[in-house]
Amino acid sequence: MVLKSELNFGAPVTRVEFQSYGTYAAGDFYEFEMRLCHTPLSELTTNFSQNYGGNTPVLVARASPFTVNGVKDEWFGVKFTTPFDYNNRDNLIVELRWRNQKLTTKVEVWAYVASSNRLLMNKGYNPTEGPPSPKTDRLRITFSGAAATPTSLGRVKALLGP
Repeated sequence: MVLKSELNFGAPVTRVEFQSYGTYAAGDFYEFEMRLCHTPLSELTTNFSQNYGGNTPVLVARASPFTVNGVKDEWFGVKFTTPFDYNNRDNLIVELRWRNQKLTTKVEVWAYVASSNRLLMNKGYNPTEGPPSPKTDRLRITFSGAAATPTSLGRVKALLGP
């Protein structure tokens, strides 16, 4: 879960990236899907559906396989096939799932511990519940289609000089 206070910007989201913790050989994630969903909750519960807060998750990307080549401290991510219109009112759930018979490489990403439960994980492909955790993956989110306001343009011009 990404809190509104960490985004503070309403516009279409077109990409989510993760920062690789190490350098890893290519890892293939089969039946990979990413969904985004608005949520009024400020902390995740044990139930995936309840965490949506009455909203419907939007499928933004899918691949089979989704291949990750992790290079230490570099970003890798998912470019969306469908943009997600973030409303800048709710918190944001970033949901990933994949199915692998055998994963031949391990891919870890940088994370930190938050002050509330912001991660819910279950190793099943279509689970209903899991244990919540304050662990939070470091994400980089790309917005597009948002124009600069006249105020921000003035600040940019002031920084760059006449």
